[in-house]
Formats: sequence, C-alpha cells, structure tokens
Amino acid sequence: MKRPQSREAVAVIAPEAPPPLPPPASRLAAALMDGDRTGDKRLFYQVFLESKLLVPLRREPSTSHNPRLSDLNYLIRVCEGWPSLLGFSDVEALDEFFPAPRKVVCATLDARDLCRIAIGQEVDQLLINAAGPVGFSLSPLECQLLAAGVIPGEGMDDRP
Repeated sequence: MKRPQSREAVAVIAPEAPPPLPPPASRLAAALMDGDRTGDKRLFYQVFLESKLLVPLRREPSTSHNPRLSDLNYLIRVCEGWPSLLGFSDVEALDEFFPAPRKVVCATLDARDLCRIAIGQEVDQLLINAAGPVGFSLSPLECQLLAAGVIPGEGMDDRP
C-alpha cells in the first residue's frame, strides 16, 4: 500500500476584518459604542445622566451673562422624518454633523436639562451624535424618565 504524500503547507488567509473604529473622544461616546455593540442601554443611560452635552443653538443668546435654559433658541432639525433636538458628546461628533467651515453656536448642558428641554420643545426624539460614528435616539418617554433621574427599564414593572 502506498502512503499518501504529505500535503504541502498552504497559507490560510483569514477574511479581512474591517478597520477598528477610532477611540471615542468621550466617556459618553464610549458608552454609546458599547450599547450599540451589546444592545444593553443601561450603561449608556448611566453615563448619559452624568454627562454634559453640546447643544446647537440657532443663534448666540441675547444675554451673554447666564441666560436661562428657556431663553436659548435651540436648533430643531427634522432627522429621519421626525422633529429632533440634537446633542453631541464632544466636538468631534459635532463636527461630523456640521462639517467645516460652518461655525456652530452651542450651549453646554447637563443631560437631565437637555431631556427637560426636549420635553418642553415637544420633539419626537432627542438625537445624540446624529452623524455617528455611533448615534443614539431617545424617545419622549425615555426623556421624561431621564429628566427625573430614572434609568428607563430599571425597577419598572413589566406587567401590562
């Protein structure tokens, strides 16, 4: 009986993996990426509540000295067919949505205040990092809960 000849070494080429995303510029952006990867929003909600976000305005506030939140003229955009209030975790995410050379006037707000404004403006969604690389949309119900400091889904009764 003849022994089979040894097989020649064949180089195995693995499929090319997509290039890794650049590291997020902020803790909130990292939580967005993690939530997108895992499907678990809790970490995002927790980090969101501790965050300050950049919020585009239509124009400079009329008073430069501590304007009230209700006096600011927030930029509302129709995104994905819905009136939306925009928030950004960092300057990089803002620049993705508003490419240069456009100068954007922004306010820096606590996340809970931003949720209160979304409720007051009666928008259909609050979009965080709308141009990515990972974005997030909050519904009016999520905004109500987060404005009160409650993480949606935690400790809530699932019964109808």
